Amino acid sequence: MSAMNQSANNFRTMLALNNRLTMVCYGVVAKSAKYVCTEEAA
Repeated sequence: MSAMNQSANNFRTMLALNNRLTMVCYGVVAKSAKYVCTEEAA
């Protein structure tokens, strides 16, 4: 049971780190995006 618990804890830690890394990457992409203002002729 101890080995199974340790394995589950490792998996949960990996999921948490993956989620955090995904959020950081989204933030970097959003900050580096170039937004261009367009005016509509209406």
